[in-house]
Amino acid sequence: MNTPFPKTKLAISVAAFALCVFAFGKVNPYVFTPSPTVTHIIDSHLQECKTCFFDRYYVQQAAQQYTPAHYLKAYYILDFIFPFVYSITYLLLASGLRNRKSYRIFFWMVVAGGAFDLMENTGFAFYLYNRVDWLSVLVATCTSLKSVLFLANAIYALVGFAGWELFRRRLYFFCWLSYQCINLNFDDVIYR
Repeated sequence: MNTPFPKTKLAISVAAFALCVFAFGKVNPYVFTPSPTVTHIIDSHLQECKTCFFDRYYVQQAAQQYTPAHYLKAYYILDFIFPFVYSITYLLLASGLRNRKSYRIFFWMVVAGGAFDLMENTGFAFYLYNRVDWLSVLVATCTSLKSVLFLANAIYALVGFAGWELFRRRLYFFCWLSYQCINLNFDDVIYR
């Protein structure tokens, strides 16, 4: 661990992450109107239906509940920025593991997850205006892959952060213990 942990950058990226999540909560009602059969946006479909991988039919049904002009003005812009925000946040959280081989794999998983998210957003924007069947398949595929990678990357980043914190605490404890041993006056211990 020869590089210091990027606390300031991480704090800024976590704040940006939280701001985006808050903004999504405010923008969703402006863009999406739930119905009895379509209760959630396509981005959260795997959270709501755990076995609904590659569900192009839900994409087709959900598209009817979106307002295309509002989607492009508000949601698309926010959802275009968010993959960059969460990717940077994940990479910073796991930065303590930068020297490991698994970090390189993780880095490319983060890039792939962000790319699938951007393809999903752009594909869905096109689908809202051009109801072409192959676009719904593309959007559903990208949504599923993005969701799986988002979760896997979040777990790796949090485990990496926790591992760095445990290493740092063990290092501080070892330094403190070494200092105590060096400054220990055995005469005080023996003659008490």
